[in-house]
Amino acid sequence: MKALAGAGSILYVGGNFNLAGGVSSGGLARWDGTSWRDVGGASAVTALALAGTTLYAAANFSGPFGAINRVGRWDGTSWTGLGTGLGAPGTNSNGGFEDVLALATGPGPNLYAGGTFRGVGDFTKASSWFAVYRDSGVVTATTGGAAPARVSVYPNPAGGRAATLLLTGLAGPVSAVQAALFDPLGRLVGQRTFPATAGGVRGELPVAGLAAGTYLIRLTTQNAQGQPLSQLPSQRLSLP
Repeated sequence: MKALAGAGSILYVGGNFNLAGGVSSGGLARWDGTSWRDVGGASAVTALALAGTTLYAAANFSGPFGAINRVGRWDGTSWTGLGTGLGAPGTNSNGGFEDVLALATGPGPNLYAGGTFRGVGDFTKASSWFAVYRDSGVVTATTGGAAPARVSVYPNPAGGRAATLLLTGLAGPVSAVQAALFDPLGRLVGQRTFPATAGGVRGELPVAGLAAGTYLIRLTTQNAQGQPLSQLPSQRLSLP
């Protein structure tokens, strides 16, 4: 166990473990005062912080959340990355991998991170050992003062051959949005990249032939070079 964060009767525990009170876990578990529950998608947790009911974790992310770079935001249902994250695989001055070792929230929407990283994930900003992220509460394609992007998927449930993805209000240097579709077991079953025009995206995700169930659509904004910028809130799609 490497990290704890709690409020009231809720306690989150993170680290490198595979059991929490007899419940199988990938390394992050939640205690509600009565029982343990695994929080999926995150492992090798090194730091945790709570802001109200929102959990922030420094961890390795996998499955439909595999694009998140070291720091993620859990809303009780799914993980969302914070911008391009912190650090990149490699060695630091101490000969180890870059990592986030501490998180703290407040005042206001600020999230503070400390560790052995040297900058943000896309290398556009140097930030050795300490960084501050201003989280608006809804992670969008930008971290500044722009209004949050709006995302919708329809029809939902999708009973035809495709579901339509509509995004508006994209800001900043967003040239495209990649939509990755994951099945209920976390397997990638489809992926499309849609060009962004006039701050928006409209495209169709093929769903013909897919089994019934609840699928996850992970949305990643990209710049003109095809490099990831940030993640938009993941969307759930039901197939009857």
